[in-house]
Amino acid sequence: PRAEQAIESSRDFVQSEVLVQPTFYHWLTQVNVALYQGNVELAQSTIQEQWKWIAQSGLLGLGFFSLMAHSARINANLLRLRNRQEDRWIVTEIQQDIAQLRQLPYRSFHWVASAYQLIVDARINGSMDRSQWQAAKIALGRSGLSLYAQALQWHESLYAGANDLPLENIIDSLRQQGCAEPSRLMSLILPLPVTNA
Repeated sequence: PRAEQAIESSRDFVQSEVLVQPTFYHWLTQVNVALYQGNVELAQSTIQEQWKWIAQSGLLGLGFFSLMAHSARINANLLRLRNRQEDRWIVTEIQQDIAQLRQLPYRSFHWVASAYQLIVDARINGSMDRSQWQAAKIALGRSGLSLYAQALQWHESLYAGANDLPLENIIDSLRQQGCAEPSRLMSLILPLPVTNA
């Protein structure tokens, strides 16, 4: 509640067109707080209300902003799929966002897109090529995106029963890094297919 009040009180300040980046970060904070709290409907409505503005602002043409915006939309849609596994519209939107991430000129962002694609394929199609998962985890780790690598390992342990790194080790590692609620954190990185995994 306190975070939501702070976000709400800053809304008027960041509405100015001069303050495009603060407006974007305000939007992203609203979406991420909603995702972290498990309020997928609020996250989705916040995304839909501002997506046209974000696209028109030109920020989607900038790599890091594009990564954050498309990832937020993918994460909200992955959480929406928890209850509607066969919703093709949601899957289509996820695939479009993954395609946008793949077009970014940064190799590390390509690996984030690959991670999303791997979990979508496992979740929707039941397909898993363990060598691709391993390559993505290594590349994410080498790119300095260790949270994505750990999140992908968590997904792998759920989908394939991978025992090479037990789930408890992943959760303990995240807690040692200061994360009180690892499964909630995953909602901001690579959302899990089930709650309280």
